[in-house]
Amino acid sequence: MKKLTGPEPVAHCADALDHLRTVPDASVDVVVTDPPYELGFLGKAWDASGIAYSVELWAECLRLLKPGGHLAAFGATRTYHRLTVAVEDAGFEIRDLKQTADTIAGRDDRIQHDYAG
Repeated sequence: MKKLTGPEPVAHCADALDHLRTVPDASVDVVVTDPPYELGFLGKAWDASGIAYSVELWAECLRLLKPGGHLAAFGATRTYHRLTVAVEDAGFEIRDLKQTADTIAGRDDRIQHDYAG
């Protein structure tokens, strides 16, 4: 297996939109993200922030992508369409949407369990 070379991965703990604004234009090959599903999961504020539907956020992602770059954004089965519209409104071309067999069949165990804590 070929060894990867280059800078080490870095995690940034910051407001996503604020941080994205610091990234230079056309400097990123791909954006892979799993934003909040906007379901208000267990009444948690972080899952009802509206950030996944923010055209401004997705426009920042488009700005920092290199030409030919791609965005992979995950969403819940009940709300992915709203995320997709925001992404498209930001200027992305929607090419493919993938839905897994488990979510099509309604077996998304992450949402169905009552988590403690």
